Amino acid sequence: MNLRFLAAALSCAWLLAQAPGAFTPAEAQAMDRIALAEMKAFRAPGMVLAVVRQDGTAYLKAYGTANAETGEAMAPEMLVSVASVSKVVVAATAVTLAAVGKLDLDAPLKAKLPDLPEGM
Repeated sequence: MNLRFLAAALSCAWLLAQAPGAFTPAEAQAMDRIALAEMKAFRAPGMVLAVVRQDGTAYLKAYGTANAETGEAMAPEMLVSVASVSKVVVAATAVTLAAVGKLDLDAPLKAKLPDLPEGM
């Protein structure tokens, strides 16, 4: 994973988690600029950005094309491969929850997930 991308993603995630409610037009424009810059940097033809909070989806937008050959536009409801990005998201979420005292990183997994098989 590219460190620049990781830094941008974690910075955005932290900033977005801080502000409750809807985004201002300036915040939405900033997210658009970041998304488009990262698409250009990684030569990605398209992407979907979703910010989900406890009370629901706060921001959802598609950028670019779903199919570079046909030019089909990307849409928010399209499924895309996230590959190993989910590992980074889970790790960032766990560290954030630990920082605010809502998760003990030293506790056994069974404490939160009692149905896990023994030995996990």
